[in-house]
Amino acid sequence: MATEAKKTDLKAPLRGLSEVEQFEYFLKKIVGERKKASTPEKCVKAFRRWLEQLDELQEGIDEADAGLCRPYDHDDVMRRMRERWAGRGIAD
Repeated sequence: MATEAKKTDLKAPLRGLSEVEQFEYFLKKIVGERKKASTPEKCVKAFRRWLEQLDELQEGIDEADAGLCRPYDHDDVMRRMRERWAGRGIAD
């Protein structure tokens, strides 16, 4: 009997929490004890972006789990980076 791999859920710690509780989680676990001072507006903006990034990452994980992405090809990635750099006048 084969066992199914456990699905990665990046938002698992946030499930069942209100938006305020999610924000508190973000401040405690993600921002933590950073010394840099920030405004409440910047913190809310960073929180919203963090949630968007989690969604984007989760989408990629789900696609990979479903076999919908191509295998990593280091040489292809480097070739495309060099082409992009060359277009900007940067030589490696």
